[in-house]
Amino acid sequence: MQRWLPLVVDEGQPALSSGTLLRVGQRCCLVADGGTVLVSKGAAVSAALATWLAPSSAVTDFSNLEGRRVVAAGQLQDRQFVVAKVQAGPHVTPPARQAAAYTVVEAGAVTGKSSRHWLARSSVETELMKQGALLDIWQEEPGRWIALAADADRVATRLSSHYGDALQIVTSRWESTLLDQLEATLGETEIVESIGRKIDEDHQMRVDAVLLHLPSHMAHRLDRFPADALDLQVLVSPLPG
Repeated sequence: MQRWLPLVVDEGQPALSSGTLLRVGQRCCLVADGGTVLVSKGAAVSAALATWLAPSSAVTDFSNLEGRRVVAAGQLQDRQFVVAKVQAGPHVTPPARQAAAYTVVEAGAVTGKSSRHWLARSSVETELMKQGALLDIWQEEPGRWIALAADADRVATRLSSHYGDALQIVTSRWESTLLDQLEATLGETEIVESIGRKIDEDHQMRVDAVLLHLPSHMAHRLDRFPADALDLQVLVSPLPG
């Protein structure tokens, strides 16, 4: 668990959470950059990257903090954050925008990582991916294609005749089945805010996940996976010191 220790916090332990404070009806939440809250008739329909504040918090009057960047200290209880102390920064919330009958409230700049996946697969590429030999293939720039392969020799044999010198094969550090298992392990909990895959600048595919918090039991389970295969962020982190 040592590799994940800086992120580990269980319910009831001292913790921090930050984001833009939004009020939805009688409830308040802290929305991280890139997060959204979908509101209909004054109630939250869904939320992403949002930490809901418990009504039992020691600090309950958030009226002067709405639309401001907030850092809150407290603890998690039943997946809600019980606020003991709060520190506010400047107003950062952009104007809300309408979406059909709903209002989508976004906080801060969108920081999501753009995918470079190419969706128009050939039958050969699809076959290689089903076999686990190929994780992905995309056009890095005009005239240059990159294939991320678990079996570089097989991918080269099947694709070189089509792409020729334009194809660069990068060997993956792990098989796609490992990423499948990693996603499944994280997905067994109710604390996943978002999960997917991304390709980083080193041309390696990783699981990209945001959790409400990282409990110790999950940190132990993640130890069986290569740490570099997961880019993990949390909305609630341990209180320093």
